[in-house]
Amino acid sequence: MRFAGRQSSEEVPWWLNAADMVVLPSRSEGRPNAVLEAQACGLPVVATRVGGTPELIEDGRTGLLVEPENVEALARAIARLRDDAGLRLRLGQEGRAAVTRGDSSWAASARRTRQVYEELLENRGGHVRDRG
Repeated sequence: MRFAGRQSSEEVPWWLNAADMVVLPSRSEGRPNAVLEAQACGLPVVATRVGGTPELIEDGRTGLLVEPENVEALARAIARLRDDAGLRLRLGQEGRAAVTRGDSSWAASARRTRQVYEELLENRGGHVRDRG
C-alpha cells in the first residue's frame, strides 16, 4: 500500500490509473471532485460521510462511507477493499455507471434541490410556479 499524498493536477491521471482505490478521509467537504474523478476512472472510493460526499457515494453500492474521525471504521473499509477484488471491481463499476448516467451532474443536483424545495413548500401549504 502506498499513500501518494497531494499531487499536481498533471500527475492525478497517472496516479488514478495506478490506484486500486481512492480514500478520502475528510473532516469537512463540499462536493468533492476527487470522488467524481475516481468514479469516472472506475475506482472504488472509501470516504467519510461529510458534506456533499454522501450525495456522490451510495454506501455499499457506489463506494464505502464511514463516519468522520472513526479511524477503526476507515481501516476496516480500506482492508475490506484491499482484500476483496470482486468488491473493488463492483463498486468501481457502479460508481462509473453513476457518473456516466449523470446521477452526480450539476443538472441532476439542481433537479434534486428543486424537488426538495417543492416538497417543503407543498408541506407548508404553498405552491411553486413552474418557471421553466
